[in-house]
Amino acid sequence: MKQISKERMLTYSEIDQICMNESTEKVQVQIPAKKLKQYFPDTYTKTQMEEIIFMLLASWAEREGKE
Repeated sequence: MKQISKERMLTYSEIDQICMNESTEKVQVQIPAKKLKQYFPDTYTKTQMEEIIFMLLASWAEREGKE
């Protein structure tokens, strides 16, 4: 936004559009394996843990009315 304002005058609608684009960026969450492993047997693979996590999230979202 600073770069654009140096080049030319920004309108309120342009500022609003820029702010909306910044707020819709993808959110990434990283959970350390050490924390996850305390909830799973040692024999579980990464894929198995992911499947269970997503299954639990889907169940939670359904209960919360998110789907």
